Amino acid sequence: MDFQVVLIEGVFYEHGGDYLIRPGPIAPTRSIRGELGPLVGLQLRLALHHLPPDLSALDESKWGGGACLWQPAPCPAGHHKRPGYLLNVSAEGTLQEDGGTWRLDRSEDPPLELPFPLMVGHYGRLAAATLVDMDKMRESTSAGDLGQIEALGSQLSSIKELLERMRQGS
Repeated sequence: MDFQVVLIEGVFYEHGGDYLIRPGPIAPTRSIRGELGPLVGLQLRLALHHLPPDLSALDESKWGGGACLWQPAPCPAGHHKRPGYLLNVSAEGTLQEDGGTWRLDRSEDPPLELPFPLMVGHYGRLAAATLVDMDKMRESTSAGDLGQIEALGSQLSSIKELLERMRQGS
């Protein structure tokens, strides 16, 4: 099995029964079904979270630090009740999809439904990587790919710090 990675940031929305992400004004829209479909049935580590668009200039006066585009309308993720909240899901399991509902089947815990509906109308990030034997991965992965993986780990640490600052501020 090859090591596979999905990493997408942008605005999430729903259209025609699929969740989509628009990475930027000129970047093509990416489909969750298109990106995650090839990973169905595989063991993976997945992270899904709200992500303010500019972490260097976090605007704490805006819902979700600027990640929520619903303000001032009621937000499906609840920012109208908890403005500082940032959705953060991180788990391992076997990816499954059933009629547009995505979940991770976990061996020791109940299945985890991935909350894509709470991502709609928000800047966010989806990261997923298949779980493989680390020795095999080192043998088959180029140094550039490993650098990208290490950079993702660094970004996730930044997100954890941001979440903690947001949690303390709300």
